[in-house]
Amino acid sequence: MQGGPVKFISRQYRLVKPFKFEEILRELEPAADHAIVQPTLGSVCQADMRYFLGRRRPKALADKLPMALLHEGIGEVVHDPTGSFAVGERVVIIPNIPGYIHSPEKYPTPEHCCRGCSENGPGNNYCENVLFLGSGVDGIGQSLMAHPARCLVSVPDDVPGEIATLSELMSVCASACSRAAIGPRDRVAIMGDGIIAFLLALTLEFVAGVRPENITVVGISDEKLSRFEHVCTINLALDTQAISGIEPNKIFECVGGPSSHESIKTAIEIAGRGATLALMGVSEEFVPINTRDLLEKGLTLVGCSRSPHTEYTRVLHYMRNKKLQDQMLKVVQKTFSCDSVDQYSEIFQYLGRQTSWSKIIMQFNWQPARAEISKQLEQAGMAENQEFIYAALHR
Repeated sequence: MQGGPVKFISRQYRLVKPFKFEEILRELEPAADHAIVQPTLGSVCQADMRYFLGRRRPKALADKLPMALLHEGIGEVVHDPTGSFAVGERVVIIPNIPGYIHSPEKYPTPEHCCRGCSENGPGNNYCENVLFLGSGVDGIGQSLMAHPARCLVSVPDDVPGEIATLSELMSVCASACSRAAIGPRDRVAIMGDGIIAFLLALTLEFVAGVRPENITVVGISDEKLSRFEHVCTINLALDTQAISGIEPNKIFECVGGPSSHESIKTAIEIAGRGATLALMGVSEEFVPINTRDLLEKGLTLVGCSRSPHTEYTRVLHYMRNKKLQDQMLKVVQKTFSCDSVDQYSEIFQYLGRQTSWSKIIMQFNWQPARAEISKQLEQAGMAENQEFIYAALHR
């Protein structure tokens, strides 16, 4: 293109306060190591809903809003000056941006960044200087994103988009398995019967190679537990004695929230001597823990949060398995078409009323006409004196 540097204008759906989204135009000036990506599919996480419903602490809401939400999603590459991806290539948008990637002038290497990112550290998902999409920086709810090319992963051709959109959650499960040093012979208990527990059970079986008969899911809903077809299940609400004697050597707490206290208490009670207890559930409140029994049994307590970049490549490889795809699709309740900020808001409102066990996938349709873009630019006080590229022009 002639006439000076290319710039990009993005439509952004920003949460300005609980229950209220606004659409704005934002001019992108990508760094040389950033690709321009158009989000195509996104999924709403419980973390997104906590912002939308105002269930974060007031200070967190005041500090982080306004902000574009969503950190689970895939997109198509529109422009990549690094040459890592072809135009139109499908990619997973990794939300975790460690300090050595977003600020290389300050942190030139992972070792300069922090202990988490260093060679012997726990992983860049524990970066002290991290930026995370939809949590302090704008997320996937925008028509174009300038995103570090190193934080994009190509989606294999035989992995459907709905499956790839779940790769963020699946990668968190794989990371937790790595942190807990899961082996094929382990006896595993999963506390919780929600979506994370379901994807974790699949990860244990298809990725970590644990035999299904060695996986026990502990929940309180027969309807939810019925979805766990290939593993053992226990309904604590109906049979409190069934759990005695299983003595797992690896336990994952996936409940979180106000019920995590009871879940962790039960996990410590059933744990075998020297077992590892991996905490995956998030709570906004402080959670008391029975340290006496934890110490007496010699348990190892492991905190698991987010996932390093290496796990995305790993889980996308396993997602090519058709049997795993069929199981993962049980998580997807519906795919909504999203054409406007009003539809976007309606989807969030719909989710706020739902209690069902499922994930909602949003299919973004970014298709305004060039004349409309020019009008919006004029209203925003942006003179179109350079070449502007918009996602619709690449369709």
